Amino acid sequence: GEHEKYQGFKTPSGKIELYSETLENQGHDPLPTFKEPKESIRSEKAEKFPLILTTGSRLLPFTHSQMRNIPKLKKLYKAKHSTQQCFAEINPVTAGKFDIKNGEEVKITTQRGEIKATAKVTEDIIERVVNIPHGWNKGNVNILTDNEPADPITGAPDLKSELCRISKARNF
Repeated sequence: GEHEKYQGFKTPSGKIELYSETLENQGHDPLPTFKEPKESIRSEKAEKFPLILTTGSRLLPFTHSQMRNIPKLKKLYKAKHSTQQCFAEINPVTAGKFDIKNGEEVKITTQRGEIKATAKVTEDIIERVVNIPHGWNKGNVNILTDNEPADPITGAPDLKSELCRISKARNF
């Protein structure tokens, strides 16, 4: 039939494998399991850093940090987002808890460092989360993140579950 033209997946069975013999043979759990992030919102550290920082989101007009100085792209981007600099997206409820207004300069702090950004208050982000897109020449979000591998299989760091706090950027 029609589906015979597809060769299947690149797994030993040719099918989607929820139970992965490949992972099991490497000494890992063969079934998907949830593991609390290294920096958990349920930990004592959350008392000092009560929000979850997510980083690495991309902005469509730009390629990483490239093309941010092209006047036409800057104009198009500013018309949509009202800023041409590093911004931190936060939910209106979160903004209210920390007395943050849309467009205000804020300081985002983790145990590794702090950066300044412009607050972008939006319903697009859930409560207790701060999202900072990457690629800004000022407000390098990598200052806030941990470079240590968090995933034992891929070696990827946690870029979506760092703990942080946000405040007005007074004297920063």
